[in-house]
Amino acid sequence: MTGVELATGEVLPADVVVVAFGAVPATDWLAGSGLKVDNGVVCDSWCRAADGVYAVGDVARWHHGGLHTSLRLENRTNATEQAGHVAATILGERRPYTPVPYVWTDQFDVKIHVHGVLSADAEMTVVDGDMAQGRFVARYRRNGATVGVPGRP
Repeated sequence: MTGVELATGEVLPADVVVVAFGAVPATDWLAGSGLKVDNGVVCDSWCRAADGVYAVGDVARWHHGGLHTSLRLENRTNATEQAGHVAATILGERRPYTPVPYVWTDQFDVKIHVHGVLSADAEMTVVDGDMAQGRFVARYRRNGATVGVPGRP
């Protein structure tokens, strides 16, 4: 690969090109429902959007008490774990939903795993391996606490 060719014919030189896409939560049908919608259905730490109403999966934006922020995770593992947690909550268990966020991707022969939340304002340090060699584990720290760990095993 030598670059990216634009519709105009211009070529932008590049050694590596990353293609990514995201999702927008389908919440239009909730207009007028009384539920708060802001980048997903806004929920408390138990994934409750209102009395007797819960949201799970990539539409749920819930307060993660351990990370002191709201999250919306777009992966099947979270959807499954969150659904189980909501079922336990409905059955009377009072424990906030505070998983360690986890995502992974396999891009051809490259595997990338991320635990926690990576952000530009965190300090990143490679703790094992070498990024240039393609195999590494890094640590993201903010205010002295580890907030994310990405790696290429």
